[in-house]
Amino acid sequence: MNKDEQKNRVNEMNIDDVDKALDLKSKNSEKTPTNKLSSHKDEFILDENETSIDDSKTLSSGSKNQNEYETEQNAELIFELKTQQDAFNEEDDDLAEVEEDIEDEITKSVKKDNKTEERVYSDGELQQKSTEELLGIYEDYISKDYDASNKTLISTIKIILSAHFKDARVQALNEFIKNGGEEKDFDYHNSIEDKFKQASLIYKEKRQKYLEEVERQQRENFELKLKMLDDLKDLINSNEPLKKTYDEFNNIRIKWNEIGAVPRSEANNLWQTYHLYVESFYEKVKINRELRDYDLRKNLESKISLCEKAEALLIEQSITKSFKLLQKYHEEWKEIGPVPSDRAEDIWERFKTATDKINERRREYYSKINEQQQKNYEAKLAICEKTEELLSQELKNINDYQKATNEITKMMHLWGTIGRAPKQLNDEIWGRFNALVNNFFNNKKDFFQSLNDQQTENYNKKIQICLRAESLKNSTNWEKATNEFINLQKEWRKIGPVPLKYKDKLWQRFRNACNEFFNNKAKYLANINEIQKENLRLKKELVKKIQDYQYSTDKKENLNIIKNFQREWINIGHVPIENKDEIQEIFRTAINKQLDKLKITSTDLSTMEFQSYIEQLKNTKDGNIMLNKKKSELKNQLLKIKNNILLWENNIGFFANSKNADILKEEFIKKIEDAKQEVQLIENKIKILDKKIHEMTR
Repeated sequence: MNKDEQKNRVNEMNIDDVDKALDLKSKNSEKTPTNKLSSHKDEFILDENETSIDDSKTLSSGSKNQNEYETEQNAELIFELKTQQDAFNEEDDDLAEVEEDIEDEITKSVKKDNKTEERVYSDGELQQKSTEELLGIYEDYISKDYDASNKTLISTIKIILSAHFKDARVQALNEFIKNGGEEKDFDYHNSIEDKFKQASLIYKEKRQKYLEEVERQQRENFELKLKMLDDLKDLINSNEPLKKTYDEFNNIRIKWNEIGAVPRSEANNLWQTYHLYVESFYEKVKINRELRDYDLRKNLESKISLCEKAEALLIEQSITKSFKLLQKYHEEWKEIGPVPSDRAEDIWERFKTATDKINERRREYYSKINEQQQKNYEAKLAICEKTEELLSQELKNINDYQKATNEITKMMHLWGTIGRAPKQLNDEIWGRFNALVNNFFNNKKDFFQSLNDQQTENYNKKIQICLRAESLKNSTNWEKATNEFINLQKEWRKIGPVPLKYKDKLWQRFRNACNEFFNNKAKYLANINEIQKENLRLKKELVKKIQDYQYSTDKKENLNIIKNFQREWINIGHVPIENKDEIQEIFRTAINKQLDKLKITSTDLSTMEFQSYIEQLKNTKDGNIMLNKKKSELKNQLLKIKNNILLWENNIGFFANSKNADILKEEFIKKIEDAKQEVQLIENKIKILDKKIHEMTR
């Protein structure tokens, strides 16, 4: 029964009905356990009758590391590691919000009716936006009042913008090097990124003010409800007629439910006290059994509905979402009120059972996270120990620093493939590794600043190479001179840097000598075109042979024949450049047609679902564009995974002397095996894409 129905029902009672209600007393009437209140004027001691939701601690990391890396060769990688560390900190903030009061849900429900409809962007739409467009969307949201429902969208924009800024920086660095600059001299500034950072500060300030306002409102609500408890207590002790006291009681209940949430630390005691007074009032007035039973039945229906909602959360994939909704359902449960005594224990056990299962899921989920993070910590600890071992060696020259730089870079790449460590250790282990890397590159910078004498010596060596190259540029002994030029080029690369003001001029001098010789050699070898024409004829004959070949029913034999055709194609050699793409396409088409005749093996089954997805893309308006885009994504993904496999395989030995070496080695071996399986699957997908793209372009 809702509050208005209760009020109307009492208004319909005449004085005789009230007197009868006061006289009614059933032997089997509901007995409410006597609760004693300790939080309200020290008059009662409260017994705990319900199990509270398990509040496990969430994971978080410390503050961001603000040290900036300005080294000449590893600025990009260090920037990427810092971005990863910042992402860990943002992940901690998001996880911490799971344990906050459910005020976000309450606030969103209050604002829902007043909220104007806003433009909603999907992840795919955001990915296609330019940096300026994304910043405009971001600033548009930031300019408005803080709205918790936009948190996911804003986080997505921040991630995409961070990737844009990184790409822009790398592009600027590559352009700087291409124009003759060195990484150590690279100075980069992005005005759009500055605007993004400023907008982010504004967003954080608005969010903080929003949370402070919620806290203030909750404290105000708490004070109002304390006052209402006093009013309810006075009503219980009142000697006024039942009709009047029940009207006042009903008004208090309506006002109580209209008041918003209170601080979480006060909510349980406040609720227990309120319901103790409500039960005391019912006991005092011995309200009409029919009205009471109807109210209890309505409460039972409401609690059954909450049980069903809680049980539905057991199949919810998002652990965070299920836990937040469970908190909300517990708050609703507390507000509903009592149910028939013969059903009270059963309905509570049902709700508690669902709660326990959800909490157990959550504990298992975070237990797995904690276990993985501990393994990540041990792996990062081993990297720190290996880095300290590397840096303990004395570095005397450029080659020593270059070798050390390569090793440190490997460590940094390996670090970037490992996930976060436990909250209490993440900042510590990152600070340790970061300090080692900073110390190394600072020492390296100081070392290279003192290399003026060495650069002068390098300049004199390269002058001698230029003189030797100029003496050889007119030679007609092609084989000998070619070998000498190759050796000069190798020697040039080994020498090292020269003073910056001579760098381009000296390189151009050496390059001109090399170009003159190889241009002369190219003219001499001009008749090579006849050989390439003959290769073209042979390749055309091979294509005809592939097209006319009659295959057997033995699939293995057919595959070997195809491989032999491909080897023969490669062994024929180059064709004229103007015919290269055309003859290659003809060959690939012929091979694909033969491959289509083979049946799908068990290894192809894992790609069937992907093939169906590709068929759907093919039939869309921009099917060809979508297929090529997907192929590019898979190639990038494949390259990244292969690089990780190579990195893990090359560095798995670093853990040999570390604590828990066998466990760490086992962990990385499993990572490598999983990654190789993923490589096979991606390669199969790329093959499918190639086939579909070819079909659409015919």
